[in-house]
This record gives sequence, C-alpha cells and structure tokens, in this order.
Amino acid sequence: MIFPLTRYYFSTNENFENNILSLLKQIDKSKTVLNLVFFGNSEIQCYKNKSDIINNLVKNKFAELTPLTSFVVQPLDTFHKMGVEVQYLPESISKESLRYKKFEDIDYLIINSEFEKYLILEGILANNISDSIQTQSDSIFNKISTIFQIENIPIQNIVRQWNYIGNITSKTNGIQHYQAFNDSRSRFYSQTEWHNGYPAATGISMSIDLVLVSLIAISGNSELQIIPIDNSLQKPAYNYSNSVLVGRDIKTTPKFERAKLILDSQIGLCYISGTAAIRGEQSLKEINAALQTKQTIENILYLLSEKNLEINNFDKKIIYEIESVRVYIRNERDYGMVKTEVERFWKDKEVIYTFATICRDELLVEIEGIAKITLLSD
Repeated sequence: MIFPLTRYYFSTNENFENNILSLLKQIDKSKTVLNLVFFGNSEIQCYKNKSDIINNLVKNKFAELTPLTSFVVQPLDTFHKMGVEVQYLPESISKESLRYKKFEDIDYLIINSEFEKYLILEGILANNISDSIQTQSDSIFNKISTIFQIENIPIQNIVRQWNYIGNITSKTNGIQHYQAFNDSRSRFYSQTEWHNGYPAATGISMSIDLVLVSLIAISGNSELQIIPIDNSLQKPAYNYSNSVLVGRDIKTTPKFERAKLILDSQIGLCYISGTAAIRGEQSLKEINAALQTKQTIENILYLLSEKNLEINNFDKKIIYEIESVRVYIRNERDYGMVKTEVERFWKDKEVIYTFATICRDELLVEIEGIAKITLLSD
C-alpha cells in the first residue's frame, strides 16, 4: 500500500528558470520522488515554453527515475512566487517496483506492489491547447482511455482525480467551461459502471484557457478496501439538480465523491475532494471568505467524523490526521483571513495557498486534503 508523503516548497525569484532551480534544490535527494506539481503564473503563449523548462531541469536533476511533472497556472501570494508539491515514495516501497512508461507525449508511472497495481498520470494536456475547453477535455479523456486500455486497468479504478479547467466559470458560445468539462467527463465515465463510487476529485480553475488532468488509479485483487464516503451535510455532487448547474437545459452533473477511503489492514489514507461552503446543494453565499473557510473546514471535519462514517455504513472506529492541504482562494484580498482560519485547525500541516476561481461565482474558497487513517482495534 502506498502512503504519499507530501511536502510543499516555495521560492521567489524574478526569473522563472531560477525559481525552478531553487525549488529543485530544496527537494530531499535521499528520497525517491514520484511526481512534482508546480504552481505559479504564466500567460497562455508562454505555457509550453515554461513547461519545457520545467521538464528539462527536472530531467537534469534526476538522471534516472525522473518524476512526473505538471505546471498548474495558479498564482501564489506574491507575483513571482512559485511552489511545488512533492510526492515522495515511502521507504517501505522498493524503487524496483516503479515502472516509468510513455504513450505518445505522455510520461506515466506504474507502481507494482505485491497485490496491487498503481497508475499515476500527471498533467495530461490536449493535443492542441488552443482548442475549446470542450475539445481539449475530449482529447485528454481519449488519451487517458487509451492508457487504461494499454495497462488493462478499468477506468472505474480511478480513486483520485484533479481537474484544472481554464477560467472555470467563463462561457464560450454560451457554454460554461466547467459544464463543458463535466459533459466530457460524463461521456468518458459512461464507458463503465461505477459500482464502488466515483473518484474523489477537485475541479478548479486556472487563469488561462487550458485543461489539465491528473489522476491516481489502483487495480488488483487483494484485501485492499476502497470506500466512497458521502457527506450527509452535502448533497452528492452527481445528484445536483439543474438549478445549481450552469448551461443548457439538460446538464450533466459533476461526477465525484466527497472522499475516497483506502484501507490496507489497520492503516490507510483518505483522499478528500475539493470542498467548499455548500450545505445540501446550496452555497452559503451571504458570508465572507473567513466564514466560508470555517464552514468548509467544518464540512471536512464532519466528513471523517464517527457520526458521518456510521451514516456511510462504515462501522469501524478510526483516528485520522490531516497530512497535507491545498487551499484555493478566489480573491487575493481574502488571503490573510483565509490563512488565519486554516491555521486555527492545521497550523503545523503541509499547506499551500493559491489563487483560483472556484466552480461557482459566489464561492470564495475551496479546500482539499489527504488524511492518514488508523483503524482502532475492536
């Protein structure tokens, strides 16, 4: 079983390449790095060049076992600042279990444990990043579908997915970008039956009209338990009514679970989906960013509460610890108050704050995370 060891590092240089070099110097050389997610500013016309710089510098640093990379265009709290999210391979997992593979222009990672097979895809782009959001999304899911076929992994084995959607609430030809993406995702997901729930997921904006998808899938025949977790304070996103969706008369819903719990014997982890100040299916829109942050954190804490797990027919007792957190903030002016609220609960945790539009205009903050889970003996 893999338990991601997530760390965030930061650098502020006026030169993009120097920023990347500074970030790479901070990475622990004694550990095996699985993937790197870089966050920072870019114009659309510079994106490809900046991505190439990242890939070349990463390859130069890691002569072998080169990590997967992606570049998410979300600014941090100062203009030139950049951050990187690093996933380290736990020491309990042998480096010999890693298989770096390639399909067309996509590098991806297979990890074979004794009983399971893990697939990691990082930063999948469309063939043409100048296409519409709809066309980019279709292109990306076609690529993902082919890789799953090559690896003989059913797509219902996706446990976590990150969806970065350019200017998510904007419209092109009358169609909201998020709705266009959801339509494409729904077509992709319709290839199979999701008997064990949809993936945990985040759908968040980038400041350029680009779609980027990353995911983790787990396949195998073992005693590993993968459990979808609903939040009884919130209506499942895949059951949202048309009244909270933006688009045509007939709209597809966002297909994700509030969380996905993965257990191996007495330990595990929980992927917590992007969470906002929504109760039922309605946004708590008449409150400021600080109160929205507080309500969002309450949603996350309740999600893993004993009461909510019982409602989800999970009868085992657990203790959990939030290991890493991403906080997406709509408005720069709200940064201070959002950070203050987050630090009331997770002051000593790995946290990154980025500026990004949330999927509804009235929402000011979104939070996702990974929690370490320990089962208690009966």
